[in-house]
Amino acid sequence: MAGSTLCRIGHLLGLAAVSLALTIPAAADARTDGPVASAAFFPSGISVTVPGGGWATASSPTMPPKAKEITVTTAPASPSDADVFDLLSQMFAGPETGKLSARAKVGVCVFLTTNFVIPAIEPNESVDASGVSQLFLNLCVQMAILSSVRGKATAAAARPCPQVGASVPIKITGGKGRYRATVTGSARRARSRGLKVTCHRQGTAMVMKVRTRSRKRTLRQVVGNRILIGFASPAGTSRGVRVRVVFSHPK
Repeated sequence: MAGSTLCRIGHLLGLAAVSLALTIPAAADARTDGPVASAAFFPSGISVTVPGGGWATASSPTMPPKAKEITVTTAPASPSDADVFDLLSQMFAGPETGKLSARAKVGVCVFLTTNFVIPAIEPNESVDASGVSQLFLNLCVQMAILSSVRGKATAAAARPCPQVGASVPIKITGGKGRYRATVTGSARRARSRGLKVTCHRQGTAMVMKVRTRSRKRTLRQVVGNRILIGFASPAGTSRGVRVRVVFSHPK
C-alpha cells in the first residue's frame, strides 16, 4: 500500500477487541502532520473539522510547568452530527517510558473508540512530523486509520468510554523540526503508559481527564508543553464532522 493511500483511510481514536491481524507493506514515503487547531489559553475552546475518512489534531494551550492533570472535553459542534462524532477514534500519545524524548524506542497510544483492532505494521513503515509530540500522535493516527479498515464502526452508545492502550517499537531520526519515526516491530497491547485517561459521557460530549501515571512526572515531561488529541474518521465515511474541543482545569 502506498504511503499516500494510507493517509486517506483513517479517523479518531478507539478501544475494543484487540488483534494483531492486519498487515501492510512498507510505504514508499512517510505520513506527515495533518490539520492542527491550537488553543491559546486556559480555559479555551477551539473547533477542528475532521474530514470523512480523514484525520485532524487539536492542541492545548501551553500547560503550567507543574501540571499533572488536564480536562479535555470533545463534542460535535452541531447536535445533528452526534452520530458521526460517535464513530470517531480519539487518541492521546507518548513514549512508553513516560518521558518525552527523541531517543524513545517505543511509542504508546491511548485510544478511545469502539471496535478498535490493533494492526500489525511491517517494519520500515514511518511517519514524519515537525515535533516529537506530533510525531507520536501521527504514529497513533496511522494505527487508528489501519484499524478502521479492519473494524466495523458503530456508534458508542452502549460503551460510553471504551479504551485500549497499544504500543509499537520505533526508531526516531532527524531533528530541528524534521523528525521521522520508523516502525521496527509489531504493534501490541501496551504494557505500560505514561498517561492515565478516565472519561464519561455528558450528553453528546465526551469529558476526559488526562493525568500522568507517575506522581513524580508532570504532563510537560510526558507529552511536551502542549497536550495533543487526535481524531480519526473510519475508512469509507463520507460525512465529515466539526468537533468542538475545550481544554480546562490544568492542575
